[in-house]
Amino acid sequence: NGNQAVWNGILHNSWAYEITNSTEPYTVSVNKYLGSSTAIEIPSKAVSDSVEYAVTGISQNAFKGSTALTSITIPNTVTSIGANAFEGCTGLTSIDIPTTVTSIGSNAA
Repeated sequence: NGNQAVWNGILHNSWAYEITNSTEPYTVSVNKYLGSSTAIEIPSKAVSDSVEYAVTGISQNAFKGSTALTSITIPNTVTSIGANAFEGCTGLTSIDIPTTVTSIGSNAA
């Protein structure tokens, strides 16, 4: 039908981010981890075209089905975790959620 989904995001290092605020203060949510590490630390910022974005969220389904992940550390810039963010992460044994997270979606883990 010719329709294509438009992704409003950026790639930085091994991460795909969804832009959540394209004006100051610039913010993004983690959309997907593209690397191969099993123990990951989510960055607190992402840079694209000389613009620095604060990582303030984890999108829904961001890590869904990532069975190889064993631990995740979330920075204190994150305030929300989307629904099903870690669903099916059967290898996950440790997740460090800072007190700055005030919103966690349903079935996040």
